[in-house]
Amino acid sequence: MSCIWKALSEQRRTSKEIDRKIESWIDEYNNINKILLLGSGESGKTTVLKQMRILYGKPFTDEERIIARTHVRYNIVEIILQLASGYQGLEEDYLIKATNGLKRMAVIRGDITLEEEAIKLAEFLWMDKKFRNAVGTLDERKSKLMENSVYFLNRISIVSDPNYMPTNQDIILCRMKTTSIQRIEFEMGSSKLPNKNQRFWMFDVGGQTSERRKWIQVFEGIHAVLFIAACNTFDQSTDDESPKNKIVEALELFSGILKSRFLKEAGIILFLNKQDVLEEKIRRGGRIDNYFPLFSSYTLTDRKDGINACEFVRARCFIRDLFLDVAYQQKIEDSKDEMRRRSYNQGKGIRPELNRRNRARDVYWHFTTATETSNVRNVFEDVQDTIIKWNLKLIGAT
Repeated sequence: MSCIWKALSEQRRTSKEIDRKIESWIDEYNNINKILLLGSGESGKTTVLKQMRILYGKPFTDEERIIARTHVRYNIVEIILQLASGYQGLEEDYLIKATNGLKRMAVIRGDITLEEEAIKLAEFLWMDKKFRNAVGTLDERKSKLMENSVYFLNRISIVSDPNYMPTNQDIILCRMKTTSIQRIEFEMGSSKLPNKNQRFWMFDVGGQTSERRKWIQVFEGIHAVLFIAACNTFDQSTDDESPKNKIVEALELFSGILKSRFLKEAGIILFLNKQDVLEEKIRRGGRIDNYFPLFSSYTLTDRKDGINACEFVRARCFIRDLFLDVAYQQKIEDSKDEMRRRSYNQGKGIRPELNRRNRARDVYWHFTTATETSNVRNVFEDVQDTIIKWNLKLIGAT
């Protein structure tokens, strides 16, 4: 009998210890600023996460750089194949054989020897004058290539070296599809709260349509949603069975996030990203009115935007206002819901109280270029101040 009581006592002690750990973890979780990165695929969410890691988190390990090296090399392989695709100018047998060989290598990954052969073959093709003449100049093809293609092609000899290890900039510019939830932890100081660092957890989730069902797992307790929209995609369509304009897709996703009952307590911050790519596209003659006819009659009314602004400024402000209009319409709906709730409660004799779940929210927006570390640093300092204000408001300190 004494053995039984001893076993039960040990189980109780273990159970209490687990309870204390869980309680301690919950307290930590509740005291951390949690930010959820959301947006369509290839909007720049993972780039923002990598920038925050470089600015405020732990340095990339050698193992992580080795993984990134594979992605960088196969990014270049993909760029070379994009250049070669659809062109009949590769009449030389050796070029045709090399291109076909590269296609086969591109689908087999995980072997370092094959990886090095693939990047060497990509370098060979890029350095070949007949290949360059056949596929056309980068200036002619740039709009149809992977972003940052010029950067990586200029570094192809460095990347093909067997001893190559990616720089931070290589990691930032490298394209890597996110198919699972990622989290980084970091701390930041603030002028709003001197002598006290703010702790952050930032989550990145898969942006592809098939990954969106996973987002629910990280919704609870989120302080802010950082929605990232790629402004340069006004002339691009999704690859789904029912293609739609990528800006339209982002607007629909943004609307769904504003409507989500799981995110009613979260602040909303909008990053209008890829401003550098948008500016270049407009400079090269890209026309938004071909895809959004309302742009033809769009005028700037806020002097902060510039009354006689250039076409690029008009374009980025027009895209911004598309998102803000969605937010404004949702704000009206939220206000109506709150009025209906209060009217119902008054009819039932229920005492009115602040309902944070149904409060109408403003959207804080920023024009961003996530590949520029200095831009991300400056913008996120503003984001941090905004989150602090929200937190102080919630506890009634302002």
